[in-house]
Amino acid sequence: MDFTDPFERFREIFARAEAEVGKLPNAMTVSTVAPDGQPTTRYVLLKDFDERGFVFYTNFESRKGRHILASRSTSTGAISMSRSRSKGRRSR
Repeated sequence: MDFTDPFERFREIFARAEAEVGKLPNAMTVSTVAPDGQPTTRYVLLKDFDERGFVFYTNFESRKGRHILASRSTSTGAISMSRSRSKGRRSR
């Protein structure tokens, strides 16, 4: 397969993870930066994705939500543990 489209490649890896990993193949990390410049990373569940980006839910009153609203930047990472493949994305 030609994977010139990174989202097509992610779809293929994610489908394989769903079939092979079983438990929480949609777990991913989300990193944000606090107002004092310190990075923070936590796990969230990927709800959807398309060419516009990755969707996860958060409470905007939480620390993570406040960081996202303040900087409008995040970094995400998803991994398929069965194949040790990872995919990261930075958004703004």
